[in-house]
Amino acid sequence: MKLGLKDIRFAKGRFALMAGVVALIAMLLVMLTGLTSGLGNQSISAVRDLPVDRVVFSTGDLASGEAKPDFTSSQITAQQLAAYQDVYGDGATPLGLTSARAQGVATDGSGTSGTANVAVFAAQQPEALSGAGSALPKGSVFLDEDTASSLGLLNGSALTADAKATINGKEFAVAGLVDAQWYSHMPVAWMSIDDWASIAHTSSDVVGTVMLLADGSLASTSGEVPSTLTDDSLTTAVSPGAAVRGLPSYTSENGSLALMQAFLYGISGLVIAAFVAVWTVQRTRDIAVLKALGASSGYVVRDALSQSLVVTVLGAVVGGALGGGIAVAASAVVPIHLTLLSAVLPIAGIIVIGLAASMAAVKQTTSIDPLLALGGN
Repeated sequence: MKLGLKDIRFAKGRFALMAGVVALIAMLLVMLTGLTSGLGNQSISAVRDLPVDRVVFSTGDLASGEAKPDFTSSQITAQQLAAYQDVYGDGATPLGLTSARAQGVATDGSGTSGTANVAVFAAQQPEALSGAGSALPKGSVFLDEDTASSLGLLNGSALTADAKATINGKEFAVAGLVDAQWYSHMPVAWMSIDDWASIAHTSSDVVGTVMLLADGSLASTSGEVPSTLTDDSLTTAVSPGAAVRGLPSYTSENGSLALMQAFLYGISGLVIAAFVAVWTVQRTRDIAVLKALGASSGYVVRDALSQSLVVTVLGAVVGGALGGGIAVAASAVVPIHLTLLSAVLPIAGIIVIGLAASMAAVKQTTSIDPLLALGGN
């Protein structure tokens, strides 16, 4: 590695340029990773974090292949709920979903205050799902702190006395605050299943959007929902993690961002390989001298790879740290969610890809003729 380090010290500008390009790519990857995680969290956190074994969709005739699990089209009927309750008892409960417009009702009697778009989640046991701590009575709603603030219902960090909000034009008492959850980039408001039916204007035989099988319910059926039950009731049961695929917007959004990350990883490999290839050509006579003095091909390859590794690691670490700092600063206004692991993985990925690209680029060093050191052709 001695020659490689001397080369870096001698041509500082050239190697600083290379490290700077790697740093910019690492910075973009770290920020994009945080943005992907943040947007995903604002799209699916309420579904992903449901403390249940399975989410059951109504899908129509699965055998025909005409319908797929989807939150938009799924509707659980009383007959489907009864079929599951025959097997799982009270462990099978409906969950209602709908989007709505919320308005705060001013406590001074002056009318309404702030407005917000919310995703209404409704269940028979909201205390187990929303963290509210007590059963939700009919005519009440739970909001997260940010939504309550935007509706003008907070006095400091506590709800105002007799706080009320209208959801799709119907007035509800705000019973308390819950942890922030998100569904399709809208904050979640919790209410009873009966209230949901009144604001969603569902048909009389619809009892929910999907069905939930409580944690531990599958123990009675050996950990899986019987296929006879899903086939006969025209339903499909999936885990909460798989249920997020029922959100078409999440699938397309997350897929687009993941593709952008893949392109950036590919670009980083091509850039590093191109730089290493140019270095190799420029150092042809130096490498020939080394081989003429007895250096093995393995030594020459290790020297070139070590040089590439120093520049790549330096650029990736600096760029990753810069990207992490910008992401943390921007998280106040942009939905970025960055953890230590999600920041380290892009840096490690660039280093691994860069090293692999370098190995392919320096392969030609093994065929350099030592006679070039003596001026041969």
